[in-house]
Amino acid sequence: TMYDFFSLVTEMYGDNGAICLLYCVATMFRDVIFDVTRFFPMIFLFGPQGTGKTAFASVLTKLFKNETEILSLSNSSLWALGDSISEACNMLRAIDEYKHDMEMIRVDFMKGLHNSSGRSMRNEKTGERMQTKTECGIMITGQDIPNDDQALIARMIFLETYQSIRSISETNTFYTDLRSMEDAGLTQITVSFLKYRLAFERNFKSIWMKALRKMKEIDKHGGFEERMIETWTVPYDR
Repeated sequence: TMYDFFSLVTEMYGDNGAICLLYCVATMFRDVIFDVTRFFPMIFLFGPQGTGKTAFASVLTKLFKNETEILSLSNSSLWALGDSISEACNMLRAIDEYKHDMEMIRVDFMKGLHNSSGRSMRNEKTGERMQTKTECGIMITGQDIPNDDQALIARMIFLETYQSIRSISETNTFYTDLRSMEDAGLTQITVSFLKYRLAFERNFKSIWMKALRKMKEIDKHGGFEERMIETWTVPYDR
């Protein structure tokens, strides 16, 4: 059930799990949110190898699709990335292998995902310009953090992952239970949320504005730039 899955995820991943679940719920209504905000944040899991970043991203994508597809930010062409992302609407796409020293053109591509910019390409045969669009939630994983690019940071919700302090047997039990839920299918959880779409459409703007005011009050001394505050408010106004 939804309760069992959410409880297991938050028990396994703590606050990171809760934030990622809220992000997934927001992704289910991404088009509604984007119509109001004109942007949709990305979520970024970073940490050492072996902390379960990619495995967690794989689990969350199964809320939207039974088959898992993890895109590679380092090895895929930007057009291929944009084309694959454009195939999804109100779903979660997972992108792995972020590196802090990657080409600036790839960094610019990620920045564009925030406001639904895609990738343009001219057809060599017809001369027609083709454009991909971004209409889904984006989860990026990697061992590095782009700490020298504030513009990219402000567009993302950053979550650091750590080695589990649980015993090996306890961790294995958690993963076994989670795998059983995956095998049974998780998309019914998403379907159960979609019955609230009309209420979401009616109430999102007012609730988001209220949450935004509250966040700005918390940051009354101006420690964070406005775009970062707006980015973090999207999953928190649920």
